[in-house]
Amino acid sequence: MEIQCSICGNPSAFICEDENFYVYFCSDHSEEHKKVFETHKITQISGNFSTVEPSSQSALVAKLEEIKKETEKVRKAYEETTSNFLDEIKKKIQSGFEEIDDFLDLCSRKIEEINIRRHVKHRKIQSPLEWALNSLEIKSHLSQFSMPHLQSSTDPIPSFIPSNFIHLLSNFSSICGAFKDKNTMFMYPLGKEIKNKILTHGARCMQISPYDIIVTGGFKNLANSAFAINLIRSSYEKLPPLNIGRKFHSISYLDGHLAVIGGSEEPSTADKGEERQLVSVEVFKRSVWMEGPRLNMPKSCASALNLGKITWIIGGWNGSALNTIEKYENKAWCIIDLHLPMPIRSLSLVGLGTNILLLGGKLSGGGDVAAVTYFDTKNMKLLQKVKMNISASFPEQMVCLEENTITLMTEGAKFVKYEI
Repeated sequence: MEIQCSICGNPSAFICEDENFYVYFCSDHSEEHKKVFETHKITQISGNFSTVEPSSQSALVAKLEEIKKETEKVRKAYEETTSNFLDEIKKKIQSGFEEIDDFLDLCSRKIEEINIRRHVKHRKIQSPLEWALNSLEIKSHLSQFSMPHLQSSTDPIPSFIPSNFIHLLSNFSSICGAFKDKNTMFMYPLGKEIKNKILTHGARCMQISPYDIIVTGGFKNLANSAFAINLIRSSYEKLPPLNIGRKFHSISYLDGHLAVIGGSEEPSTADKGEERQLVSVEVFKRSVWMEGPRLNMPKSCASALNLGKITWIIGGWNGSALNTIEKYENKAWCIIDLHLPMPIRSLSLVGLGTNILLLGGKLSGGGDVAAVTYFDTKNMKLLQKVKMNISASFPEQMVCLEENTITLMTEGAKFVKYEI
C-alpha cells in the first residue's frame, strides 16, 4: 500500500524522523518542511526503510487491543473493589465514632449518677464506688484511671481504647497477688509476703479495700471458710462461713454485693473421689452469705469481672476447659451466643469502658497461652490484640492497674506486665 504525503496526498518519498510518529512528505513538501524545521531529520524512504510486515503488524495490534480490553476490565474491577474498600473504611470510621459516642454517653451517665449521690450505706464490705465516695484517700485511687486514646495498628483506621474507670469503680485493682508456695502469697506493689494456713491454692482471694483482701474457700476443712486479711497489719478476721464449701471458684460483685461463683466441691464418698463442679452462687448481704442466682453451666477456674450492672464469667473448667461466656444482668445469668477462640480457664480480665481485655489462660492440656483478646461486648466480637511477652495463666485473677499498665502475677508469683 502506497503511503501518501501528509500535506497534498501525492505519493510520498521522504520521512521526517523527528516527530513522535513518522510523517510522510512528497519531494516538494519535504523541502518546505525542512525550511520551517531546520533541525528535523528528513530521510529518503528508498534504500533507508523497509516495508512493515502486515501480518506481524496486525498481530501486534491485536495483542495490544487484547491488553487494552483486559485493562478496561481491570479498571472496572478496581473501581468495584475500591468502592467496597471505601464502604468498609466508611463503616469502620462510623463504627469508631459510635464507640466513642457510646463511651461519651457512659461518661455522662456516670457523672450524673455520682453527682446526685448524697449518702453511702454502711456495709461491712463496700463496693469500690461506695468506698471512693466516702474516702479521703481518693487521690491514689484516681491515679489508676487511664485516659482514653487512639491506638495505631496495621489497619489504616486507629482503634479507640476507652478508659478503665468503669473497671475501677466496680473492682479494687491496686494490688495483685499469687501463691509463692503453699500458704504463702506475694503481694505487689506492697512487696510483702502473707503467710497463713488459711491461704491454700484452692482458695480464692479478692481485694475489698485499698489494703484488705477477702479469702474464701479452699481445700477440705477450709472449703466453707471466709476471712478478711489486712495486708498492712497482716491480721485477719473470720467472716461467716459459706453455705456450700468450694474451691477454684470465682469472686466478683453482683449488684454491688460480693459474690462467690461456681467452683468445685470436695468429693464425698458417694462421689467415688470425683469432684463436682458447681452452679451455686452465694452473695454476701447483711453480713451473711445468701443463695444467689445460679449459673447455667457448672464450672470452676472461671474468670469473673463486674462492670457496674453487668457481671461476666468467662471460660472455666468442667472436666475440660470451656469456651463459653455467661452474663449476669437483671438478676439472672444467661449464656451468650459467642464462643472464645479456644477453650480456656484461669484468664485475667480487665475492663476498658464496657469492653473487656482477656489475657493469657490455661488450655485443657495444661499449657499456658500468651494470647490477648479484646471482647467488644456491644457488638459481641472478639478481636485479637498484641500478645503478652510470655505464656501465662492467672488462677488468682488479681489485677493491679496503673493507668495504661496492667500488672499480673502467675503461679509461683512471677510478674507479667502489659501495656494497654
